[in-house]
Amino acid sequence: MARKIPPARSEFVTDGAASSEMFVERLKATVNRIPVGDTFADYAASRDAIVRSGVHTILELMKDGDAFDLIDLLRFSEIVVPRMGGAEPGAEVNVAVIEMASVVLLARGSRTDDSRKRQNRVAQQAQRNVREIAMEFLSVGNFHLLNAATANGDELAHTTAEYQMAVLNIRNRQYPDIHDSVNRALFDEDLSENSLTAGLHFSYSDFEAVRSAIDQEYLHKLYGAMGAKNLILGQGAIAPEASFEDVIAHPGRRASFTARDIASRSGVTLGAVESILTLFSVEFAETDPVAAALAFLEGDNPFHDAALVHDGAGNYVQLNVPIGTDHFRQTVEAALKRTPEWVKYNSRRKDVSEALAIRHLERVLQTKAAHVELHYLAAKKGVDVSALHSAAQRPTSLGDYAESDGLFVIGDVAICVEVKGTSFSIASKRGNAKAIRQDLEKTIGSATAQAHRLENLITANGGLWLADRTWLDLTAIREVRSVAVFLDDLGPLGTGLDAMVRTGILKGDKFPWIVSLHDLAVVAETLDRPSEFLHYLRRRTNPATSKRFSSVDELDLFMLFLKGGLYSIPDPNVVHALHPESGPPPTEAMRRKYANQTETMRVDTHTDPLDLWMETRTGDAPSAKPRLAANSEILRIVDYLGRSKRPGWFRFSADLLELASDDQESISKAMTRAAATTRRDGLHHSLMRGFPSEDGFPAFFAHTVGKNETVESAENELTLNMSLKSHQIGSDRSVGILLDQSGAIVASAYRNSLPSPDPALDELVRSLRLVPPQRMAASIPPSAHRTTRRLRR
Repeated sequence: MARKIPPARSEFVTDGAASSEMFVERLKATVNRIPVGDTFADYAASRDAIVRSGVHTILELMKDGDAFDLIDLLRFSEIVVPRMGGAEPGAEVNVAVIEMASVVLLARGSRTDDSRKRQNRVAQQAQRNVREIAMEFLSVGNFHLLNAATANGDELAHTTAEYQMAVLNIRNRQYPDIHDSVNRALFDEDLSENSLTAGLHFSYSDFEAVRSAIDQEYLHKLYGAMGAKNLILGQGAIAPEASFEDVIAHPGRRASFTARDIASRSGVTLGAVESILTLFSVEFAETDPVAAALAFLEGDNPFHDAALVHDGAGNYVQLNVPIGTDHFRQTVEAALKRTPEWVKYNSRRKDVSEALAIRHLERVLQTKAAHVELHYLAAKKGVDVSALHSAAQRPTSLGDYAESDGLFVIGDVAICVEVKGTSFSIASKRGNAKAIRQDLEKTIGSATAQAHRLENLITANGGLWLADRTWLDLTAIREVRSVAVFLDDLGPLGTGLDAMVRTGILKGDKFPWIVSLHDLAVVAETLDRPSEFLHYLRRRTNPATSKRFSSVDELDLFMLFLKGGLYSIPDPNVVHALHPESGPPPTEAMRRKYANQTETMRVDTHTDPLDLWMETRTGDAPSAKPRLAANSEILRIVDYLGRSKRPGWFRFSADLLELASDDQESISKAMTRAAATTRRDGLHHSLMRGFPSEDGFPAFFAHTVGKNETVESAENELTLNMSLKSHQIGSDRSVGILLDQSGAIVASAYRNSLPSPDPALDELVRSLRLVPPQRMAASIPPSAHRTTRRLRR
């Protein structure tokens, strides 16, 4: 009987053929676990029974075995062997299985079952079966979460389930050097002022030394056992020496260490080492193993904060990740809250997180923030925001004091910044839906409301009343964007804007880019141009993007963006209604293309090239850096505008980068032809392209300098042509490029006047007989082959 698999409602976006094959293999492995005849819902409903049976099997298999043996064998197969290139291609690897198996063994209450004689090879013989059982637990646990979300019916339930699954399955969510740099900024203070040292009796440098020493101790013993007896020969052949017991049969003894071992290797005092190991370890405690396993699948994982198991006799073993990975700050904060140092640290956390966010944004924008810790007046409750205009007589009676963490002003674009340093509650991390909603409202909802408050003031009034009662003039601003930066890793909670809009956590139709400090740092380090960042900001805050693309990781969406894939076809009817003068109405083919695009795109892992570059970028042979895919001619224009900060360089460069590859190529070829034609006939030639969208109507112009023209006269003609044609078609912004006969850019012009009635311009357009929009081609307006009418002042 065939398995009852529901029809696919989404399209999965993988990263090339190899990624597709791995995705299919993972899907097959999952489907093969479902009993023949069962639906996904049936399988999900059997979770408790599967766990109950599996736990009893694990305990029976390991009844004479050492838990440390099994932990290290699983670590070796899931982590060490794959890193050494020894895993089979497409092999299913999940380091969470180590934690899953450890939770069951911890519930025994001790490292070994003392009622029976310990057998050295029990763990070795049990390893494969235990691994399969643990993988089954994780698989059915994921389906149970998704099934419960479907039955719940709440719009936020699926996002919550995806967050729980990310917490359950994903480890090493942050690049170590960026993760460490944030922690150093937070905790590596002068020792006399160090909250960490005063509250927990160790410094951050102590922690780093201990973390490194644990890995060194493990590798020293492993390689010693392998090398001393020549254990591994050639391609994995194992010599039958006595060291076989230390490496394979009974590895717990070799893999374990004591506080004195680490103190000796790290040079850190024994007291500080013991404090660190205690903070990041879990001990055996007799409890119901089935309940412990089910709690793990619901998010109650003792290894959220710990990475070591302590046997109560002074011996420790490491599980799947180094201590502090992903959760150092949260673990330390939980401990500091119980000390008098918390208040001082909490203040420092706010200052450091805001400073780091501004620093990363200044790096990617290549511009200093115009204002940091901006204090201004926001409209009081019941007061319309437009009342706080520049001529307001008593602004303090209309507004309350408010603060924004940062404001960037670049040309005619403003970027508002809000930073949240608070962490999600333990209940949220364990999947409590009510707690998740409360935390989202307190963090993402609050940051969005603050961003909207500042955006609305700038948009409505063209400026702000500052706290010192002076007016900040921002009338030149034409586009306002916002970034909400969080110290916590948000996972699917940061990418699931659509669900948060429908549940009322986010209000309005415009949203900030919601991003973790770590992911902001990665984006800032990867992008080459400020305009690329604005381009990404537009894509990520477009409601259609959030509705259509689903991912558990911001950086997967970022990598898809770099490849040109983070795009949704806009509704042609809406675009034409917004810009009726842009050209003829949309065709039926255009409407059909929009209607036929896939409703939901589930983005699989795309970060492999980014991972490789991040790991090697500071070494002698760095991997290729991921870069935005764009036409070389378009990049030449963008770089010309950006080098000298020409008017419109920031905003219109992003417009050019947003164009579809066909449109970019069309502009490139048209410019090449125009320059070649001028070289041939010596005459002036020009081209224009308009690109109406839901975010405005940018228009691109290019003119060549004729043989008998000066650059100045050609530039005047370009400016006049831009003014007339932009007015005719209703364009709100345009850039013009002036080319010499070789095709080199010699000048540029920018126009960003909002469309408005102007009888004089209307008359001039008619007298010069400019081609009306209705006769312009729908996809590519005026042909580059046509020489436009000469326009003279």
